[in-house]
Amino acid sequence: MATKHGSGLTSPSPVQVSIAMCTYQGERFLAEQLATIANQTRPPDELVICDDGSTDTTLGIIEDFRASAGFEIRLFMNDQKLGTLKNFEKATDLCRGDTIFFADQDDIWHPDKLARLLAALDNAPDAGLAFSNVELVDEDLKNIGYDLWQFRCISPARHRRLMTGHSFDYILGQGIAAGMAQGFRARFKDLILPFDGPGHDLWVSVLIAAVSDPAVLEQPLGKWRQHRTQSTGAITLRSFRRHVAEARQHNASHYWKLAEGYTALLERLNQKSDRFPARPGTLQAIEQKISHLRARAAMRQGKGKPSLLRSEVLSGNYWRHSYGLRSVAKDLLF
Repeated sequence: MATKHGSGLTSPSPVQVSIAMCTYQGERFLAEQLATIANQTRPPDELVICDDGSTDTTLGIIEDFRASAGFEIRLFMNDQKLGTLKNFEKATDLCRGDTIFFADQDDIWHPDKLARLLAALDNAPDAGLAFSNVELVDEDLKNIGYDLWQFRCISPARHRRLMTGHSFDYILGQGIAAGMAQGFRARFKDLILPFDGPGHDLWVSVLIAAVSDPAVLEQPLGKWRQHRTQSTGAITLRSFRRHVAEARQHNASHYWKLAEGYTALLERLNQKSDRFPARPGTLQAIEQKISHLRARAAMRQGKGKPSLLRSEVLSGNYWRHSYGLRSVAKDLLF
């Protein structure tokens, strides 16, 4: 595996703050994202970048940034394409810091993002994870009109509950802890590595929140850029026709695969229960999420759809584990 690292600077010992970044064909937005990392009021001690085989100017942008960065840049170039999940796994494993933050190649960080999330962890020594809300913007950084939590159907009542010790419910149910908004303690590497299941951000946030009460900041600390070439996103920039097409594509196999991902989360927590005991109720909540996803899969296969739909509505599972009426309508129509 080809590897390049170092910036000509002496890395602090021990390394306190690491950023794990994955890149692939990122020339369009990467320089802008790197600039916001450089402008942090509390800079990182190292930036670990794993590139997944870029053939554009991505590597040149990183080398230019390395020349002026005030912290160590460690660049690793994959010999074979890993994909987003495994590339973030690799970057996380290579981080040497006590606290690790994820960075995409196309977002914008507020200048105080690292400082505020680190402060949140300092103020909650038992918390393994800290995360904030994020703004949703288009590719030109224009505000879309709502933030991530609003898009994920976090009503004012849910917002109050989220901020008063019930964050796990919404991390699991609605995926409100975006990767770009997370920071977590490296001591949880033994729990989260290797990555599996439903995306690196959900994998890390659900696992750590299942065993420790997260620190939550309601103020957005970054701009999550939404564009059609990104590998993950809130998927807001789509016409009604494209939303309908996507709903049709979410067939039974889609929900079976999601259920398998959450089953992997449950298995990991059971495997690591001696060192990382789950908080009360979290394992049961994951089991309910899996059951809900399996019910949605069965509906897409035409197996008892009316009774399953009624049961999932009356139980509140659509609001607890999906996106409420939006998901009900999807299952009713398709």
